[in-house]
Amino acid sequence: MKVPWNSWFSENVSDDSLAVVPLAGGVIGSAPARNADLANGESTPEASTKVIDGSVSFSAVVSEQEMILANGAGDGSIDVPWTAPENREDGRSVSVTADRGGKAYYAGGNINETHYHPALARTRNIRASEITSIDERFVPPYSEEAPDAFSSALQRLVSCGLVILVGPEGAGRFTSAIKLLRSYADERSPEGSDEYKYQRVIPDWDVPEVHQIPAVGMHCYVLDMSESLAEVSGQDKTTSSEFASGLPALAQQLHSRRAALVILMKDELWRSNYAEETREFSFSLGLPSAVEVAKRTVLARAAESRIAWLAEPRISSRLTEFTLPREAARISDIIVESRDFDTALAALDSWNNSLLQWFKDNSQVERRTCLIAAAVLGPSEAMHIRRASDLLLKNIGHVAQDDCQLAGDGLTQQMFNIEAIQTPAGYDIEIGKPNFAEAVIDHVWDEYAGIRQSLIDWLFGIILERDPMATAQRIASVGTGIAIRHGNHGFLPYVAKLAKSNDGKHFDLALGMIDETVLHPAVGGKVRSCLLEWASSDDPSFMRLTAAACGGKFGAERTQQAMTRLSKVLSRSDLGLREPALLSLVRLFRQDELRIGVVESVFGWLTGKLPKGRLGSAARNEYKVAGVAAIKALASTQVKFATVGKFFDCIQSSASLEGDLAEVLVALARDSAEDASVLVNDWLNAVDDGIISADVVARVLTPLLADQLRRTVTHKVLSVGGRPGGIRSAILQSIFSDLSAGKHLGAISGRSGLRQMEQTDGE
Repeated sequence: MKVPWNSWFSENVSDDSLAVVPLAGGVIGSAPARNADLANGESTPEASTKVIDGSVSFSAVVSEQEMILANGAGDGSIDVPWTAPENREDGRSVSVTADRGGKAYYAGGNINETHYHPALARTRNIRASEITSIDERFVPPYSEEAPDAFSSALQRLVSCGLVILVGPEGAGRFTSAIKLLRSYADERSPEGSDEYKYQRVIPDWDVPEVHQIPAVGMHCYVLDMSESLAEVSGQDKTTSSEFASGLPALAQQLHSRRAALVILMKDELWRSNYAEETREFSFSLGLPSAVEVAKRTVLARAAESRIAWLAEPRISSRLTEFTLPREAARISDIIVESRDFDTALAALDSWNNSLLQWFKDNSQVERRTCLIAAAVLGPSEAMHIRRASDLLLKNIGHVAQDDCQLAGDGLTQQMFNIEAIQTPAGYDIEIGKPNFAEAVIDHVWDEYAGIRQSLIDWLFGIILERDPMATAQRIASVGTGIAIRHGNHGFLPYVAKLAKSNDGKHFDLALGMIDETVLHPAVGGKVRSCLLEWASSDDPSFMRLTAAACGGKFGAERTQQAMTRLSKVLSRSDLGLREPALLSLVRLFRQDELRIGVVESVFGWLTGKLPKGRLGSAARNEYKVAGVAAIKALASTQVKFATVGKFFDCIQSSASLEGDLAEVLVALARDSAEDASVLVNDWLNAVDDGIISADVVARVLTPLLADQLRRTVTHKVLSVGGRPGGIRSAILQSIFSDLSAGKHLGAISGRSGLRQMEQTDGE
């Protein structure tokens, strides 16, 4: 039975009977019941109970005021496993809610009715050291068009709890966001900004949804939506409108709870998709002084003696009013780390002047391809560098003027021409020139754009042809490095070729490239979109690669996005394709932080709670198939993960799931360390509590009891003089087959049968 919060609150909660305490100790919050005034941080230890799976994530409205408990907020709750409280005479049951943090909490009181609350996005704490560093280095941004933008943004944040900072990458938006939130906390909290908790919100969605953004009291959030908005930009204009239209309500919720959120967006995306709807919350702060950013960065690294270098014209000319803070900080870091001024200049220039001069002095194409080959291969034998150079010449269509084998420079002269130094590992162009190889590749990419595709073809051609001249990992790292630094997605078709090559090492290499790029701001959105497309394809290689990728960094950081892709693979009838998907699913499930989110998704598949944009009976059937496969896999992990209530919700959504869930119960009982009677009693107690009907319980428990009887009785009978394969075994097998088919259950089926069982139970 589900009832509104305000109904049961006044009826079921007595004075000082509710408290929430984290497992590690320390009180999250408590709620005196006769009014809605919260003594946040006070404890009522006498109300503590046994540990309950999941963490608290709910709120209630009482007397038109809001009650917020622990790590989460919203208009309701998700049912999770519950237990009777200790040291309470009435023995009433207690239920709490779960968020995606997956932590265990104590709870007290006799609340036993809740209603559903949609899952919130996960958050990560911002380290105190990071906040301290920002406090030390912060330089206020300034814009001639809006000189008071920072103070205006702060006033808006204090008055409504939400602002959007708009600007380019590297403009210091995150730094400004933290400073705004620190100033907000100082104004909102008498105890000061340290009373607040600072967190990043993880945009774990394919389509942004406002209702998933958390709004817990005394929390300050930063949400960088630059990347996630880019994934949907231009595809669905209604998506941006829906997201923007929900922000005023979110702002009101944040403000009422003394919480704040700063959202980061890029200029172009904001203007094209969100400017009209979010203008009242949005601010473009401008840029801080690049000179001041550089000075404070040098001082923060205890290198005061290098401050004078910033005044040198060859460095100061780089610190203009248009220099981004990220570039100013990079300049300072190089100054601090360089052994002398000249090395600092070369590194600041990414060796660009040196390379411009070298390419001017060496116009022969063969010399240039030799340098590129040395940069890509790393320390290598001269013969390997020469061979790679020849392959590149062929790829770009260069024809040698003289095919004579004695024409041109020899190997040693070629290494001298590219200034490669011989080392035990081979000829190396980076001796005394840190990051020079990367600079060569970037120089060619920028200055000779016409050969970009040929360069990519050449790189991955070496891998696919199994050429021994360099490790595949090295060349793949070069390819993904180009993608990350230049926002180029040209490596993805080669990832596909590697996955389809029927070579285990190539498959692992493709998986490593996905793992390296899937979360990167420059290319991650495209990679995740590609994984979604591959998961929906009919190509087994693509689906296996997607399934495997979801169990790595992608799944750990963007669990719900990974679960969406896994569901598409799991919905296929090909069991061979399901195996890697189930392995990834179980890998995520075994991580404590992710477990609740994984279970929430799986039961959502079964009950028809589909991701946004997935509609229709076909989609529901796909997710149902995926859910059944997933829940059976989770049942084999020996980790308790579901209540009777969750199973019943599934059965209510579709009676056809009874048989599948009965199989899951059998698997749970087989793999559980507990006696099967504990599981059976959970279901029988659910009948007493009115959660589920007796008829459903009888049908669901029949296969479980038959299996347990088969396993225990067969073992005992055959272990006392029985002959395997003999008549005893045959007779037992026949009896158990009949039991499984329900042929001998007439006496205990239906409500009349259960009444007979209840009478016998008393005896």
